[in-house]
Amino acid sequence: MGKKFGPGVSQLKRNWLQIVGPRLANICAPQKLTGVKGSQTLTIISKGSSAMLIQAQSTQLLENINLVTGRGTVKSIRIIQGKIRNNARAPSSPPTSPKINSGFTPKQLTALDEQLKDITNPSLKKALKELGLGIIKNS
Repeated sequence: MGKKFGPGVSQLKRNWLQIVGPRLANICAPQKLTGVKGSQTLTIISKGSSAMLIQAQSTQLLENINLVTGRGTVKSIRIIQGKIRNNARAPSSPPTSPKINSGFTPKQLTALDEQLKDITNPSLKKALKELGLGIIKNS
């Protein structure tokens, strides 16, 4: 099933803190993936009025989600309000850098994002991020 439908929501739940960061991990959680691989929609459940904050960051979230699920797997995000169960909270001590699906550690992804933070052109930033991921993967 994984080849036809792609990674499941359980993979996103396991890596949610690394995908969205501690701030968003406390106010939202992945609920379900619908559609087939390459055109899936991720439904995110959020606390109260935080849906607007999540929607404002949806482009960055999609990039990070697709780093975990595979390039272009999730095409859109649907946000609903509700009660969050088992949401990932920021740990009191840093985790032991688990590798995500693509073989990158959260530390590597954070370092790459830090190096690209001053790039304002979205197309250039995306291309440089893909290049950086390729370099990390091959090193």
